[in-house]
Amino acid sequence: MSSDPSDAQLLSLLSRCDPIRSWTSCRERRRCVICERVFEGAEVRVKTGQDSNVRLECPTRGCHSGPELWVHPGDPLVSDEAWKDWERVLRMVDGEPAADSENRETPSLPPDGRLRNRSAGSLRGSGHRLHDEN
Repeated sequence: MSSDPSDAQLLSLLSRCDPIRSWTSCRERRRCVICERVFEGAEVRVKTGQDSNVRLECPTRGCHSGPELWVHPGDPLVSDEAWKDWERVLRMVDGEPAADSENRETPSLPPDGRLRNRSAGSLRGSGHRLHDEN
């Protein structure tokens, strides 16, 4: 495949490489949950490995996230309110009191403490990258 695929080829790649969300156009938009950029399918970087496997990457320089980390813009699961809830839970796990704990029900946490070593900043805005090995 050429380094600059046609719209039809790119749409085929987007559809094939994103098993979670369907693509109907290269003009559809997604939001990367790692770098928070909103982009169109036409902006996605197409990488071909030595084994000829094709991989899609976020168009943001330095962000190597793939389709599994892209959501539709406005997805309520990654809204600012949802992030505030996650940050509150993570602060509680880290032993910090929640800022508005008197107004909220205390969430139940997993007994194995899997979230114990996380910090609120590690989820968003900290430059965390899931695929930095490339």
